Amino acid sequence: MSTLAMHYNPFVIPDNVGMSDDAEHLTEQFEAIHKHMRKTVTVGEPLRNVYLALQETYEEGLAENWDAYGAKAISPRVYSQAVKFLALLPPVVPMPDISLDPDGEIAFDWLREPRRGFSISVGEKGELSYAGIFGRNRTHGTEIFQNDIPKIIMENLSRLYTED
Repeated sequence: MSTLAMHYNPFVIPDNVGMSDDAEHLTEQFEAIHKHMRKTVTVGEPLRNVYLALQETYEEGLAENWDAYGAKAISPRVYSQAVKFLALLPPVVPMPDISLDPDGEIAFDWLREPRRGFSISVGEKGELSYAGIFGRNRTHGTEIFQNDIPKIIMENLSRLYTED
């Protein structure tokens, strides 16, 4: 007996690799579910708010020297990668605070208390740089961001909200 396990995220419509009428029907159903979820108050509203915050943050960083201390402008590629990252976050993960890094990256921050937080910066070349503090423990690193959020980043986000 074999089992197929799928990671379902209501904010991401899966790529349709099928050619049959059934595959097309499934794609239409996923699109309908996706559209419905984005309209709800409990799921859609926080997501809309964080996308709006991301757009506003991006617009603040469009010009070189946006911070008056020589900051690099945020590129459309970084913004696109940041949108993709948000779209892949599972709905159980609280929405992050969003800020600009002077090196031209967009940062997502989750802060729970003074010594519990996790930060991810989305870079120009599809890199996710991360750092976290969990009480007396710390972690940091860089992962390549392609079609999924890297496992180590999801594990650290889980760690932030499950460890006490």
